[in-house]
Amino acid sequence: MSSLTLVKSMRRRRGIEPDKLVVGYAFMAKKMESMEKIIEISSKMQDKIVYKPLDLSKELHEQGNFDIILHKLSEDIMNRHSVHSSENKIALIERYLSKQKSCICLDPFQNVNVVINRISTLEVLENCFRKYGEGMPRPPKYIVVYAFEKVDDIKKRVRESSMRYPLICKPLKACGTQGSHNMLVVLDEASLEAVSVPIVIQEYYNHNETLFKVSVVGEVVQVKVRTSLPNLPDNLHGSLTFDSQKPYPTVEDFGAKGQSAQPSFPNPSLPYLYIRKAAHYLREAFSLTLFGFDLIVSCDTNEVFIIDVNYFPSFRDFVAFPGALNKVLYEISGASERQEEVKISSEAS
Repeated sequence: MSSLTLVKSMRRRRGIEPDKLVVGYAFMAKKMESMEKIIEISSKMQDKIVYKPLDLSKELHEQGNFDIILHKLSEDIMNRHSVHSSENKIALIERYLSKQKSCICLDPFQNVNVVINRISTLEVLENCFRKYGEGMPRPPKYIVVYAFEKVDDIKKRVRESSMRYPLICKPLKACGTQGSHNMLVVLDEASLEAVSVPIVIQEYYNHNETLFKVSVVGEVVQVKVRTSLPNLPDNLHGSLTFDSQKPYPTVEDFGAKGQSAQPSFPNPSLPYLYIRKAAHYLREAFSLTLFGFDLIVSCDTNEVFIIDVNYFPSFRDFVAFPGALNKVLYEISGASERQEEVKISSEAS
């Protein structure tokens, strides 16, 4: 009897059709409705993948046998050590994975944990840029400001870092808190008084209001160009807070009264092959399969900056996402099945 036949026999004994792939899925409540619509489409496109919702209030082994755990539980991962219900959900999945060695978590919690923290994300991006140089977009120049630092200390650190105004300030946590998406643009040194710590402070680059939003599903990379923050002239003062998940402020919101900085490079563009190569580097660096990242091109220097990386974005601009999701699940399960074949073959001998 071949190893593959043994694998299929074991799957029959577990009550699973031998050629079916069983995917258990769990998403945050705010994402569940949209994802269930996608999963419904994915299910209708083929008959080899069975999608099953997970009840994270009871043990997974009571709910069946799963080949892959598909999740978007970023907030629970972020809050697992401070929120009891989050700890319970993550621990429940980890218990199942520890017993079912062939089951794959898409994506592993420890990998997601890196990208939902802006400090660790920036550290990975810096390492990537150092490794690949001009073939990789660079992160903005930044400093991390901790809770114990006072305003005068922050002003001094900004001066010593040689960062130029305007600056954009972001919370350390990229998700899981009420203010995770609240950004503060600081236009001059005096306006650093508005900063709430801890926080990441980055240079703000004029980029002709053009954002390259990149979505990655395994090896498939797609790009959508969106409107972004305005070009800001040098003579502005004050600060402005905005929610990055809502429409961006205009140059008038910054008090520029229709004025806009004149770009040296007025038409930013990026070759698809450059973006695809960057996606490959990031996939390796973060060890993620489902993620997105945002690129801008400075209209003053023509440099490319990566300003955000996020796990399992909405994929609303991703053409044929349900089919791409099926494909990547098949690819992953193939690697898993080969590992199981090797294990069974060695045990049988």
